[in-house]
Amino acid sequence: MNEHATPRRTSVFDTTLRDGEQAPGNAMTPDQKRELALLIAGLGVDTIEAGFPAFSPSDFEATRLISKELAGTRFATFSRTARRDVELAVEAGGVDNHQVQMVATGSQIHLTHKRGITRHAAVREVADTVRFAASLGVTDIAVGIEDASRGEDDLLRALTESAVDADATSVILADTTGCHTPEEFGALIGKIRRWAPPHIPAAPFCATSWSSCP
Repeated sequence: MNEHATPRRTSVFDTTLRDGEQAPGNAMTPDQKRELALLIAGLGVDTIEAGFPAFSPSDFEATRLISKELAGTRFATFSRTARRDVELAVEAGGVDNHQVQMVATGSQIHLTHKRGITRHAAVREVADTVRFAASLGVTDIAVGIEDASRGEDDLLRALTESAVDADATSVILADTTGCHTPEEFGALIGKIRRWAPPHIPAAPFCATSWSSCP
């Protein structure tokens, strides 16, 4: 090990309050989520995912409570690439200390069998929703590419470049089916790093996380 090498800092994104709640028996009330968010923040994590405000009144309220009490820890919300989802996320959590995440469709199989839309439509909706979020004053906009591990390079590159051009501040890749080895997923991250400017973080997301997204 090179003792003079600059150490790399790993950022921790905790998704217990949204993805963790999908396990049987893990449903929480807004007050329980608020309490758990404060405990998680005490562990020193960088970002806590508060929920999916457009999904239910409960997630909306949980986001509202968490946004008012977290200090020094960023919170995130989950949205589809739809203006109304982003609008509700901002209504619940405001724009301060808030990362708005939106999920893009990253593979042909999902475009055809899940969404029923074209590649052009998928790229267009990402750009439109990112611009809309920026127009509301959101300064931390993450575009998560669902099923990226099965996506073709031309689609992944178009989604990445359109998101960045529209003012996205980070790109997240999901190995939704859990089909990639660490080496394969590392290579995928490397591609995004080449397609996005150096200041745009490219991060992995745990397997299967978005497979049950409504």
